[in-house]
Amino acid sequence: MIELNHLRYFYEVAKAGSFTLASRNLRISQSSLSKAVSLLEAREGVELFLRSKTGVELTPLGREVFSQSKEIFNAASQLTSTFRNFKEEVEGTLHFGASDHIAAYLLSPQSGSIARQFPKLVPAVFCGTPGVIAENIIQNKLEFGIFFMKVNAPGIVYESLKEIEMSLVFNPKVYSRKEVKTKKDLVEKVGYIGSIRGSQKAHASPELLSVLGKLPKISAESNSQEMQKRMCLNGAGFAYLARYMVEEEIQSGALAEFPLRSKPTLTLHLARKQTAPLSFNAKSYLKEVGLLAQP
Repeated sequence: MIELNHLRYFYEVAKAGSFTLASRNLRISQSSLSKAVSLLEAREGVELFLRSKTGVELTPLGREVFSQSKEIFNAASQLTSTFRNFKEEVEGTLHFGASDHIAAYLLSPQSGSIARQFPKLVPAVFCGTPGVIAENIIQNKLEFGIFFMKVNAPGIVYESLKEIEMSLVFNPKVYSRKEVKTKKDLVEKVGYIGSIRGSQKAHASPELLSVLGKLPKISAESNSQEMQKRMCLNGAGFAYLARYMVEEEIQSGALAEFPLRSKPTLTLHLARKQTAPLSFNAKSYLKEVGLLAQP
């Protein structure tokens, strides 16, 4: 039977890339760490590391053992969370991030029910861009994030929460329906209120381009979805927004929705650290706001 502590030490050295860094992370002496890994190799009669003065390198077998060890310790982390959650009640501060419009339109309407259902829970919502939220998750400042656009960040995994209906909207008092009959009219006459992306070719998302069929004329920009909505209401152009943001304005006539053959959607994602399963607090919160299925 493999000594799990020795396997853990091997895993931490392989993950850190050196005995020195791993010993600091584990808070044990480098000599004790080296001895434990050597005992593992000797007991199994294998070589897992190629050692040199500049550091260590995994052997082919070491790479395979590291891959399997990663699965073992991820599963152990999930079990620890399961045991803890069984005993825990929903209490304390839950730190997480969300795009501003998601926080304002999807999460805040549920804040009253959250307070009544979980009086000991304090949701601490950080609003920011997906990139900033992902960085805060990596730094353990936030447990998870909720946003549309996936960002490539080391150690971050994504889960699909739900499909959100999108709408193409414009101010009908500035641009009459007679002026905006076709998608060509919308693209060429009205102009698009987009996100700030650095270059004109990058303004429109691939999803929007698939709806319009061509790159729209840019009329205004903002990195805030709420600001895009406000500019649209004031006649600056058309906007591509989540329908939950503009439902009331469409119903009241303040905004008009451009008719499409099919309703476009975007996937709402949850981002978290690969090695950190959602806590009991997080699961309870997400279920209450309707973003996680009830068991």
